[in-house]
Amino acid sequence: MARSFVNLYMAPELVCYDGEIPPIDPPKMLTQAEFDKALAADKRAHQAQYQRLEQQLQSTLENAKLTGEERTKLEESLEGVRKQLRTKEEQAKVEKKKLEEDFTGKISAAEQRAVTAEKKWQDSTIEQALRDAASAGDAFNADIVVTVLRSQTKLVDDKPMVDFISVDPETGESTVLQMAPREAVKKMKEDAPRYGNLFKSGVVGGIGGSGGAGALPNGGRVNIKDVPMDQYMKLRKENPAALGLA
Repeated sequence: MARSFVNLYMAPELVCYDGEIPPIDPPKMLTQAEFDKALAADKRAHQAQYQRLEQQLQSTLENAKLTGEERTKLEESLEGVRKQLRTKEEQAKVEKKKLEEDFTGKISAAEQRAVTAEKKWQDSTIEQALRDAASAGDAFNADIVVTVLRSQTKLVDDKPMVDFISVDPETGESTVLQMAPREAVKKMKEDAPRYGNLFKSGVVGGIGGSGGAGALPNGGRVNIKDVPMDQYMKLRKENPAALGLA
């Protein structure tokens, strides 16, 4: 049976029939201000959790003994946490900076490879020119001549040039003369007191021969007393046989 109104001038009763379920009041809807407030509170709670996690990961990285793989994974996790803590603008700045650093690193690596390749080419060009000059000058051992002249040689317009130190036998004064490797070797051969024993033409019977002090016809040695200190130290390190030390 249907229920009727108790009084036409009073609040009406719900009308329902036997077996029916009374309607349920709809949930209360949040206002925009209430929704924004709840969202901000939820965001602050998540940020607090991420901040604690960030501190834990940072502490582990600084204090724990980790393998390379473990450290890499932990750093990736830490970056993921920090990404969550950043605003969109902050994250965009971080990503831009990373791209710039990657690009700069690639440019720097390419430049370094170019410098290394250029240095190898320069060294190879200089040493080959000195070696050819030593062989053309009938040196006993081209390695010794290369060692003596290498520190004085540089490329000038892509050509090896030697800043040869010439010593006046009468005054003892030194003069630096720039010349090609073959000219420098020729000057060495002419400077018998210092370099005569390095060349076959400088070894004759009784003078610089096998019986001469400090001379070996099958290899050649530098006269230690007449070798400048910088060349002596270089020979001592790189070719001690030239000094009779090996």
